[in-house]
Amino acid sequence: MLGLFTDFGAADLYVGQLHVKAAALAPAIPLFDIAHDVACYNVTAAAHLLHAMMVKLPELSGWLAVIDPGVGSARAVVAAQLDGKWVVGPDNGLLTVAAARSHSLQLFRSDWQPAGCSGTFHGRDIFLPLVLQLLQGQGHGKLIPLEKLSSDLGAADLAEVIYIDHYGSLFSGIRAGNLPSDCVIQFNGRAIAHADTFDSVATGTLFWYGNSAGLVEIACNQGSAAQVLAAAVGDALILR
Repeated sequence: MLGLFTDFGAADLYVGQLHVKAAALAPAIPLFDIAHDVACYNVTAAAHLLHAMMVKLPELSGWLAVIDPGVGSARAVVAAQLDGKWVVGPDNGLLTVAAARSHSLQLFRSDWQPAGCSGTFHGRDIFLPLVLQLLQGQGHGKLIPLEKLSSDLGAADLAEVIYIDHYGSLFSGIRAGNLPSDCVIQFNGRAIAHADTFDSVATGTLFWYGNSAGLVEIACNQGSAAQVLAAAVGDALILR
């Protein structure tokens, strides 16, 4: 099973092309759209969200991860075997949080480019065919051992907004188990306390909790925390 994690946008024409290509190359491998609305070009935020999704979806045997503002440049194509799972994407920091937190890690780069490869859609033409081949036990001849990735975001949590869902809830890069429930989060001039669930607070109340992705999330009961707080991806959380 292959998870797709990109900033391509579900409403645009890119994700459909991934599905068509995968069906032609490896129809027996199921594809799952995990996220295509990751903040565009924001590699740091995406790296933390990718790791959270990998932890919560252990059933997936592979990941196509594409947040790639340097597509077509000299940045390398990398394949990582993280705790037995293949992840293929650009060598721009996107894979580094998952790599830093993994128990077992093997890194490779690939210089392979198929005939007719687009200079701006490596997700379709390079990353996807490569990860599908690896999931089928093939493609290893396209891999060159790599000692380390070109950049490293490290294993530490990130006290910033990394994702905003359509409810307007703010995912942070802080793992929920690392924050005590008596912590108060300062965000854009507001002090936000912990609650266990949405119905623990009154309608319209801001609170933070450990969400289903295992991350600290700021939410508003039946409202949009993003609107109330004028929040954007990359905004900082101050922990008290």
